[in-house]
Amino acid sequence: MSLSRREERRSSAPRSHGQHRRWHPAAAAGAHFPVSPLRSLTCFQSIQELSKSIYIPRGINTDALDRALKWDFKPANFKVGDHISGGDIYGGVYENSLVDNHKIMLPPRAMGTITHLAEAGSYAVDDVVLETEFEGKTTKHTMMQLWPVRAPRPVSEKQTADFPLLTGQRILDALFPCVQGGTTAIPGAFGCGKTVISQAISKFSNSDIIVYVGCGERGNEMAEVLMEFPELTMEIGDRQEPIMKRTTLVANTSNMPVAAREASIYTGITLSEYFRDQGSNVAMMADSTSRWAEALREISGRLAEMPADSGYPAYLGTKLASFYERTGKVVCLGNPQRQGTVSIVGAVSPPGGDFSDPVTSATLSIVQVFWGLDKKLAQRKHFPSVNWNLSYSKYTKVLEPYYEREEPGFVELRTKTKEILQKEEDLAEIVQLVGKSALGENDKITLEVARMLKDDFLQQNGMSEYDRYCPFYKTSAMLRNFVAFHDAAIKAVTQHDLTFSKIKDSAADIMFKLSQMKFESPSQGKEPIKQNSQIAWPRFPQHSISSVAMLFSVLLCFSSLVTASPTFGSWSRTMNPLSFISDQLPLNAITEHMKGTARDDIVFEEQHSKEGTMWEIIKENPRFTKLTKAIEFADAVKYFDDKDAEFTFFATPDWALSRGKGDCSFLSNLDSFTESDIAPLILSQGCHWYDALRASEQLDSVFNFFDDDDKKERRKKFLKKLVQAILAYEAIPEAVDSFSLGDNQTYPTVLTIPGVLESQPLRVRVGQRLFPPSTSINFLSKVVYPDVKAVNGIIHVVNAPVLPPLAGFQTLFLLPSQFSILTSAIQRAGLTDNVDLRYKEKEDGDGYELEGTSSLTLFAPTNSAFEHLPLNLRLFLFSPLGYKALRKVLQYHVVPGVVAHTDYLYNKSAHTDLGDKNSYTFSHGKVISDAHLELPTLLEDHHINLHVKKSEFTLPVPGPDKPTVVKTHVEVNHHEVLVSDVVTSNAAVHIVDRLLDPRHHHDHDHDHHDHHECHQRFCKAENSWEDWEDWLEDWAESA
Repeated sequence: MSLSRREERRSSAPRSHGQHRRWHPAAAAGAHFPVSPLRSLTCFQSIQELSKSIYIPRGINTDALDRALKWDFKPANFKVGDHISGGDIYGGVYENSLVDNHKIMLPPRAMGTITHLAEAGSYAVDDVVLETEFEGKTTKHTMMQLWPVRAPRPVSEKQTADFPLLTGQRILDALFPCVQGGTTAIPGAFGCGKTVISQAISKFSNSDIIVYVGCGERGNEMAEVLMEFPELTMEIGDRQEPIMKRTTLVANTSNMPVAAREASIYTGITLSEYFRDQGSNVAMMADSTSRWAEALREISGRLAEMPADSGYPAYLGTKLASFYERTGKVVCLGNPQRQGTVSIVGAVSPPGGDFSDPVTSATLSIVQVFWGLDKKLAQRKHFPSVNWNLSYSKYTKVLEPYYEREEPGFVELRTKTKEILQKEEDLAEIVQLVGKSALGENDKITLEVARMLKDDFLQQNGMSEYDRYCPFYKTSAMLRNFVAFHDAAIKAVTQHDLTFSKIKDSAADIMFKLSQMKFESPSQGKEPIKQNSQIAWPRFPQHSISSVAMLFSVLLCFSSLVTASPTFGSWSRTMNPLSFISDQLPLNAITEHMKGTARDDIVFEEQHSKEGTMWEIIKENPRFTKLTKAIEFADAVKYFDDKDAEFTFFATPDWALSRGKGDCSFLSNLDSFTESDIAPLILSQGCHWYDALRASEQLDSVFNFFDDDDKKERRKKFLKKLVQAILAYEAIPEAVDSFSLGDNQTYPTVLTIPGVLESQPLRVRVGQRLFPPSTSINFLSKVVYPDVKAVNGIIHVVNAPVLPPLAGFQTLFLLPSQFSILTSAIQRAGLTDNVDLRYKEKEDGDGYELEGTSSLTLFAPTNSAFEHLPLNLRLFLFSPLGYKALRKVLQYHVVPGVVAHTDYLYNKSAHTDLGDKNSYTFSHGKVISDAHLELPTLLEDHHINLHVKKSEFTLPVPGPDKPTVVKTHVEVNHHEVLVSDVVTSNAAVHIVDRLLDPRHHHDHDHDHHDHHECHQRFCKAENSWEDWEDWLEDWAESA
């Protein structure tokens, strides 16, 4: 990518004995000159022209940056007369397709007022593009910066690094991770693969810039880099780009002067800091620091300094520390504000592989990650030859939040893997003495799984296309499978009479598939690899109950790996499960028909208030032609044009109604222009309303043939009802402005469907946040233009149609990354009908009928809630022995016949509004309402305590009229609800991140608000399930 082959040296005044001359690397757009073998040849040709020889003579010097080459400079952020200080970005240069904006910054120690800023054009690196004046002195600046290599470049602030440096090597990413901004040492003897690991990180890591320093190594290694890197590519979007475009090389091979070798490490870290200051994540490979230390030793000896251990200078540790401490995650100097990181991976070459070597010892006392290479592993052709029992990483704790976010349960998997490998080493001596057959069954399983881990997980073929790079999701899936197999086999052997030999015979296909996972090529993409990582588990011998327990235990371990998304038309396309768990935040899901909208979201160019009716406003606006036709087609004009009515309507403009990928068969042969024009409105909603109305109207036969005029008329009648239902769901029967929408989290709509939600109005969910201000409806539709006031109500323009809700179980099933364990558990416990509502054809074939539960409240635990349970409890619940316990625990989370939202409570006999804002007088910080509800569950004599507290707070803004905001706090059994009021067609769903303890069904005294005592007795926070073995099995067997 970028190449700085030689540092530019500038002489300073002679120094006293014991001091060195200052070296300055030249850094600018030209320092990232696109590299190819032709560029390398050009440099050698320039040396040949100067020396008139085929050899490189001593003392030859060429410019590191081509002074004749022109670069396209574009000024940015500043103009003449502005004040500018060190680190400020005042321009950019297009360097190549990977570094498309090389930021031109003011040197850190400069400042002043801009008197001249070059216009956009082509300039050489030494042309003046900026002039500043400070205290009467004018300074000229070029696109090139000079900096003394031994002085760290200043930063604004150092921060804690918390994002992993993903290398593509399974053993490194899974067991011994490094962070972006971390320090790593790779000590190893000759031939162990230090250079190969360094080059692999350069090729495949998730860094923006690679700085590769060849310090004292063989010249052929640098030649290999120059030859291989231009041929290797990385995938950027839909194109392949050469890795060389992001790589900078500093070459000082073993036959170059010692002083140059000593300066090369500092040159590399200074170049890294230069790129870091632009806001990039930089990884620097130092190969090797031992040769650099040897240069220090030779220079120290020439200066007659007192030698220390092995002849190295006494200040070796200080020099190493001053080098490694220049890493880290920082807030860069200057504006605009940006963050950058520098990571160092330093190869160490101790003589004979002796880790007690002074350089190795000093390095290990500084770095946080140690990847120790083993000569014996290398001799067995096991690469990467990282010794898993010697290596360590001190960043594992700081990276746990990342792992839990990206791959829940991964930390536990890593710990279990290390235990297996450590135990295998302990058993190795015993096996040599008494043989493998003398071991216990558990030890045999450990040895076999450790062998599989070493051969099929830790070992990686860096020369193959499928295995030279392993993305983290593939690493996690592979590790999850190996650990699941180990745990299930141990459980089966421990609790019952099954031997490992029988398991091995029955699970031969499984073990083969485990060994074949590494052959899945990353080029397939994430989802195919995850799906292929799921293993079809065979039937074990029927005579052993332990075999069945093992099967279900393994299935539990795999239930959270990945679940194929169900096909629910456009629903599965538009819902974004990764963003779902957020308190009152919109999903920010961007559907296909919302892309490329430019400024079409500004749908009204005049003031918000209009004197006409909603119909007049919508009809007059050219951006609502499709909505206008839909209203006319549905015979809803009189409703929208009624001056005596008052309602709120969520209007969707044309750009949000382009035809999607919905698959409603009855829309495939529309012959009416009007029907075709409203089809996107129907497709955007999916076919859920089609199923509902088809069942109520029994019009399914209408869509079998299209050449019958009578059936066309009946079809048109049905479509009219369908559009009427969609428009009714997007209307609230009261005028609510955008600010007042935040008073409640749910509102009833105009739509009522017989039998759905006990024939009560379906509700919409409103989410609001202050910074940045936004309002979302049903998580997916964002209000982009609020408060268009008409004489009969208020229009809020949304960027996507308001999606109607599915039933509770179907909604959870659409979010496998959050609820795959829950939906699997519900199906396994036979409780689907208790939480779902669907239409099925009658047995006689005459129409459709509802099946399931039409009203309930569900407290839905996430995958994370199950992951927080003790591992043995999870295995028990999903085994045949734990079926009753699983069913009763899930029943405790379901409140039948009651729809309990935070602002609305309905049961079959009555309903009430909770916390009606208009019924109270309140001031800043005062409670609006404080409701304590005792709700019955599917378990007899077990209830749930729901606490809903709504408070209003005054915002501290200037001015006499201070706005207020309403905050709703929800607790169930004294545990905070993660996301409340997820509306569905048959349920109020409240999401919790802990499994509710069914022992918490004590009586509440609702006249008192101090629940501290009961909290201490019944709520044990995260440890409430730790004692499950003492009570759960007996409780499950009780009547």
